[in-house]
Amino acid sequence: MKYWFFIILFVMVLLSGDEIEIKVDNLIKLSNTGLNTWLFEKIQGSIEAPVQFIGRSAGLNLLLSPDIMIFSDCSEELCKIHLIDANPNVRIIPSEATGYKRNYIIGRDPEGWQIGIPTYRKLNFREIYSKIDLKVYSNSEGELEYDFILKPGADLSSVKLRFEPVNQLKIDRDGELFIQPGQGKIMHWKSKIYQETPTGVKVLAGGFVQLNKYEVGFAVEDYDSTYPLVIDPVLSFSSYLGGGNSDFGKGKALDIQSNIYVSCTTRSLNFPVNQQF
Repeated sequence: MKYWFFIILFVMVLLSGDEIEIKVDNLIKLSNTGLNTWLFEKIQGSIEAPVQFIGRSAGLNLLLSPDIMIFSDCSEELCKIHLIDANPNVRIIPSEATGYKRNYIIGRDPEGWQIGIPTYRKLNFREIYSKIDLKVYSNSEGELEYDFILKPGADLSSVKLRFEPVNQLKIDRDGELFIQPGQGKIMHWKSKIYQETPTGVKVLAGGFVQLNKYEVGFAVEDYDSTYPLVIDPVLSFSSYLGGGNSDFGKGKALDIQSNIYVSCTTRSLNFPVNQQF
Protein backbone atom coordinates (compact mmCIF):
# COMPACT_ATOMS: atom_id res chain seq x y z
CA MET A 1 0.00 0.00 0.00
CA LYS A 2 1.30 3.43 -0.84
CA TYR A 3 0.98 6.31 1.55
CA TRP A 4 1.03 9.78 0.14
CA PHE A 5 2.15 12.92 1.82
CA PHE A 6 0.57 16.19 0.80
CA ILE A 7 2.93 18.99 1.62
CA ILE A 8 1.82 22.59 1.64
CA LEU A 9 4.40 25.17 2.54
CA PHE A 10 3.08 28.31 4.17
CA VAL A 11 5.53 30.56 5.99
CA MET A 12 4.91 33.86 7.72
CA VAL A 13 7.82 35.82 9.11
CA LEU A 14 7.55 38.82 11.39
CA LEU A 15 9.99 41.57 10.44
CA SER A 16 9.71 44.96 12.10
CA GLY A 17 6.01 44.40 12.58
CA ASP A 18 5.42 43.47 8.93
CA GLU A 19 4.13 40.07 7.89
CA ILE A 20 5.75 38.43 4.87
CA GLU A 21 3.86 35.55 3.30
CA ILE A 22 5.36 32.96 0.98
CA LYS A 23 2.86 31.24 -1.30
CA VAL A 24 3.57 27.91 -2.92
CA ASP A 25 2.10 27.61 -6.40
CA ASN A 26 1.68 23.86 -6.47
CA LEU A 27 0.66 21.12 -4.10
CA ILE A 28 3.47 18.54 -3.99
CA LYS A 29 2.43 14.90 -3.96
CA LEU A 30 5.29 12.80 -2.60
CA SER A 31 5.35 9.01 -2.28
CA ASN A 32 7.18 7.70 0.77
CA THR A 33 8.60 4.86 -1.35
CA GLY A 34 11.24 7.23 -2.70
CA LEU A 35 12.36 8.94 0.49
CA ASN A 36 15.57 6.92 0.88
CA THR A 37 16.81 7.52 -2.64
CA TRP A 38 19.44 10.03 -3.73
CA LEU A 39 18.05 13.30 -5.08
CA PHE A 40 20.30 15.84 -6.77
CA GLU A 41 19.97 19.60 -7.02
CA LYS A 42 22.00 22.40 -8.57
CA ILE A 43 23.99 24.52 -6.14
CA GLN A 44 22.40 27.96 -5.84
CA GLY A 45 25.12 29.58 -3.73
CA SER A 46 26.76 29.40 -0.29
CA ILE A 47 29.05 26.55 -1.38
CA GLU A 48 32.35 27.44 -2.96
CA ALA A 49 33.03 26.71 -6.64
CA PRO A 50 33.74 24.42 -8.41
CA VAL A 51 30.98 22.37 -6.72
CA GLN A 52 28.01 22.42 -9.08
CA PHE A 53 25.51 19.91 -7.67
CA ILE A 54 24.64 18.33 -4.35
CA GLY A 55 22.95 14.99 -3.69
CA ARG A 56 21.19 14.11 -0.44
CA SER A 57 20.06 10.79 1.00
CA ALA A 58 19.39 9.55 4.55
CA GLY A 59 21.73 11.88 6.41
CA LEU A 60 24.50 11.91 3.79
CA ASN A 61 25.42 14.62 1.30
CA LEU A 62 27.35 14.22 -1.94
CA LEU A 63 29.00 17.32 -3.42
CA LEU A 64 29.82 17.02 -7.11
CA SER A 65 32.28 19.02 -9.18
CA PRO A 66 33.82 18.14 -12.56
CA ASP A 67 36.59 16.04 -11.01
CA ILE A 68 35.70 15.37 -7.35
CA MET A 69 32.84 13.69 -5.48
CA ILE A 70 32.78 14.59 -1.77
CA PHE A 71 30.76 12.65 0.80
CA SER A 72 29.82 14.49 3.98
CA ASP A 73 27.41 14.27 6.86
CA CYS A 74 25.84 17.25 8.57
CA SER A 75 29.11 18.40 10.13
CA GLU A 76 32.18 17.29 8.16
CA GLU A 77 33.65 15.73 5.06
CA LEU A 78 33.89 11.94 5.21
CA CYS A 79 35.60 11.00 1.96
CA LYS A 80 36.63 12.42 -1.41
CA ILE A 81 36.74 10.52 -4.69
CA HIS A 82 39.04 12.26 -7.16
CA LEU A 83 38.61 11.54 -10.87
CA ILE A 84 42.28 11.76 -11.80
CA ASP A 85 43.04 13.93 -14.86
CA ALA A 86 39.33 14.38 -15.58
CA ASN A 87 38.10 17.12 -17.90
CA PRO A 88 37.83 20.29 -15.72
CA ASN A 89 35.36 21.79 -18.20
CA VAL A 90 32.97 18.84 -18.26
CA ARG A 91 29.27 19.69 -18.49
CA ILE A 92 27.12 18.24 -15.72
CA ILE A 93 23.59 17.83 -17.05
CA PRO A 94 20.74 16.82 -14.70
CA SER A 95 17.96 14.55 -15.94
CA GLU A 96 14.81 12.78 -14.71
CA ALA A 97 13.28 15.66 -12.76
CA THR A 98 11.32 14.39 -9.75
CA GLY A 99 8.79 17.23 -9.50
CA TYR A 100 9.82 17.54 -5.85
CA LYS A 101 11.28 20.94 -4.92
CA ARG A 102 13.33 22.03 -1.95
CA ASN A 103 13.10 25.29 -0.04
CA TYR A 104 15.81 26.87 2.09
CA ILE A 105 14.43 29.58 4.36
CA ILE A 106 17.41 30.76 6.38
CA GLY A 107 17.50 34.06 8.20
CA ARG A 108 14.94 36.85 8.30
CA ASP A 109 15.70 38.43 4.93
CA PRO A 110 13.55 36.94 2.13
CA GLU A 111 16.18 38.04 -0.40
CA GLY A 112 18.43 35.29 0.95
CA TRP A 113 15.83 32.53 0.79
CA GLN A 114 15.94 29.86 -1.89
CA ILE A 115 12.51 28.68 -2.93
CA GLY A 116 11.45 25.95 -5.33
CA ILE A 117 14.82 24.33 -6.10
CA PRO A 118 14.13 21.40 -8.49
CA THR A 119 15.55 17.95 -7.78
CA TYR A 120 16.68 15.23 -10.18
CA ARG A 121 17.34 11.50 -10.06
CA LYS A 122 20.36 11.47 -12.34
CA LEU A 123 23.43 13.53 -13.27
CA ASN A 124 25.26 13.14 -16.57
CA PHE A 125 28.92 14.16 -17.00
CA ARG A 126 29.54 14.53 -20.74
CA GLU A 127 33.13 13.77 -21.83
CA ILE A 128 34.52 13.37 -18.31
CA TYR A 129 37.42 11.79 -20.18
CA SER A 130 37.95 11.70 -23.94
CA LYS A 131 35.09 9.60 -25.41
CA ILE A 132 33.93 8.66 -21.90
CA ASP A 133 30.77 9.83 -20.11
CA LEU A 134 29.88 9.43 -16.44
CA LYS A 135 26.36 8.91 -15.10
CA VAL A 136 25.60 9.26 -11.35
CA TYR A 137 22.25 8.07 -10.00
CA SER A 138 20.44 6.10 -7.30
CA ASN A 139 19.30 2.53 -7.92
CA SER A 140 16.02 0.99 -6.77
CA GLU A 141 17.61 0.01 -3.43
CA GLY A 142 18.64 3.59 -2.69
CA GLU A 143 22.33 2.86 -3.28
CA LEU A 144 24.49 5.21 -5.29
CA GLU A 145 25.70 4.03 -8.70
CA TYR A 146 28.02 5.69 -11.14
CA ASP A 147 28.45 4.32 -14.65
CA PHE A 148 31.41 4.97 -16.90
CA ILE A 149 30.18 4.77 -20.49
CA LEU A 150 33.02 4.30 -22.96
CA LYS A 151 32.36 5.10 -26.59
CA PRO A 152 34.13 3.18 -29.37
CA GLY A 153 37.85 3.95 -29.34
CA ALA A 154 37.95 5.20 -25.73
CA ASP A 155 40.99 4.45 -23.58
CA LEU A 156 39.93 2.46 -20.51
CA SER A 157 43.25 3.12 -18.75
CA SER A 158 42.43 6.83 -18.53
CA VAL A 159 39.75 6.14 -15.87
CA LYS A 160 41.46 6.34 -12.47
CA LEU A 161 40.03 7.12 -9.02
CA ARG A 162 41.87 8.39 -5.95
CA PHE A 163 40.29 8.21 -2.48
CA GLU A 164 41.07 10.64 0.34
CA PRO A 165 41.50 10.16 3.26
CA VAL A 166 42.28 6.43 3.31
CA ASN A 167 43.20 4.31 6.32
CA GLN A 168 42.70 1.13 4.32
CA LEU A 169 41.97 0.30 0.67
CA LYS A 170 41.75 -3.24 -0.64
CA ILE A 171 40.06 -5.38 -3.31
CA ASP A 172 38.83 -8.73 -2.04
CA ARG A 173 38.75 -12.04 -3.91
CA ASP A 174 35.19 -11.35 -5.09
CA GLY A 175 36.28 -8.13 -6.78
CA GLU A 176 34.65 -5.82 -4.25
CA LEU A 177 36.48 -2.62 -3.32
CA PHE A 178 36.65 -1.79 0.37
CA ILE A 179 37.71 1.68 1.53
CA GLN A 180 37.99 2.83 5.13
CA PRO A 181 38.40 6.61 5.35
CA GLY A 182 38.60 8.51 8.62
CA GLN A 183 35.02 7.56 9.53
CA GLY A 184 32.62 4.92 8.27
CA LYS A 185 33.22 2.45 5.46
CA ILE A 186 32.76 2.63 1.71
CA MET A 187 32.04 -0.56 -0.21
CA HIS A 188 32.00 -0.74 -3.99
CA TRP A 189 30.27 -3.96 -4.98
CA LYS A 190 31.75 -5.92 -7.86
CA SER A 191 31.19 -3.88 -11.02
CA LYS A 192 28.76 -4.95 -13.70
CA ILE A 193 30.59 -4.68 -17.02
CA TYR A 194 28.95 -5.19 -20.39
CA GLN A 195 28.92 -4.22 -24.05
CA GLU A 196 26.02 -3.83 -26.44
CA THR A 197 26.92 -5.59 -29.69
CA PRO A 198 24.95 -6.43 -32.85
CA THR A 199 24.34 -9.90 -31.38
CA GLY A 200 23.06 -8.56 -28.05
CA VAL A 201 24.40 -7.59 -24.63
CA LYS A 202 27.71 -9.25 -23.78
CA VAL A 203 28.65 -9.46 -20.09
CA LEU A 204 32.40 -9.20 -19.55
CA ALA A 205 34.75 -10.25 -16.78
CA GLY A 206 36.76 -7.55 -15.07
CA GLY A 207 36.63 -4.97 -12.32
CA PHE A 208 38.76 -2.83 -10.05
CA VAL A 209 42.55 -2.96 -10.08
CA GLN A 210 44.59 -1.32 -7.32
CA LEU A 211 47.20 1.10 -8.66
CA ASN A 212 48.71 2.19 -5.34
CA LYS A 213 47.72 2.79 -1.73
CA TYR A 214 45.11 5.41 -2.66
CA GLU A 215 44.18 4.82 -6.32
CA VAL A 216 42.25 2.29 -8.40
CA GLY A 217 41.51 1.77 -12.07
CA PHE A 218 39.64 -0.83 -14.11
CA ALA A 219 40.62 -3.88 -16.16
CA VAL A 220 38.27 -5.72 -18.54
CA GLU A 221 38.83 -9.05 -20.27
CA ASP A 222 37.92 -9.61 -23.95
CA TYR A 223 37.00 -5.97 -24.43
CA ASP A 224 36.24 -5.03 -28.04
CA SER A 225 36.99 -1.30 -28.25
CA THR A 226 34.92 -0.93 -31.43
CA TYR A 227 31.72 -1.20 -29.35
CA PRO A 228 30.49 0.89 -26.38
CA LEU A 229 31.43 -0.40 -22.93
CA VAL A 230 29.61 0.21 -19.63
CA ILE A 231 31.29 -0.17 -16.22
CA ASP A 232 28.71 0.03 -13.45
CA PRO A 233 30.02 0.12 -9.83
CA VAL A 234 27.52 0.25 -6.95
CA LEU A 235 28.62 2.25 -3.92
CA SER A 236 27.40 1.67 -0.38
CA PHE A 237 28.42 4.00 2.45
CA SER A 238 28.00 2.83 6.03
CA SER A 239 28.48 5.42 8.72
CA TYR A 240 25.58 6.21 11.01
CA LEU A 241 21.97 5.11 11.32
CA GLY A 242 19.69 8.05 10.67
CA GLY A 243 17.71 10.17 8.28
CA GLY A 244 17.91 13.66 6.92
CA ASN A 245 16.54 15.47 9.97
CA SER A 246 17.01 15.34 13.75
CA ASP A 247 17.40 11.81 15.18
CA PHE A 248 17.90 11.03 18.89
CA GLY A 249 19.12 7.64 20.13
CA LYS A 250 17.54 6.39 23.37
CA GLY A 251 18.92 2.89 23.83
CA LYS A 252 20.26 -0.25 22.16
CA ALA A 253 20.27 -4.00 22.81
CA LEU A 254 21.61 -7.21 21.28
CA ASP A 255 19.74 -10.54 21.35
CA ILE A 256 21.16 -14.09 21.29
CA GLN A 257 20.83 -14.19 17.49
CA SER A 258 22.97 -11.05 17.13
CA ASN A 259 20.02 -8.88 16.09
CA ILE A 260 20.51 -5.25 17.08
CA TYR A 261 17.62 -3.24 18.54
CA VAL A 262 17.74 0.55 18.65
CA SER A 263 15.16 2.81 20.27
CA CYS A 264 15.13 6.40 19.13
CA THR A 265 13.10 9.47 18.33
CA THR A 266 13.24 10.81 14.79
CA ARG A 267 11.90 13.79 12.87
CA SER A 268 13.20 12.41 9.56
CA LEU A 269 10.65 11.48 6.91
CA ASN A 270 13.39 9.44 5.23
CA PHE A 271 14.53 7.45 8.28
CA PRO A 272 15.36 4.00 6.81
CA VAL A 273 12.70 1.50 7.95
CA ASN A 274 11.08 -1.59 6.47
CA GLN A 275 7.65 -1.12 8.03
CA GLN A 276 5.92 1.74 9.78
CA PHE A 277 3.62 1.04 12.68
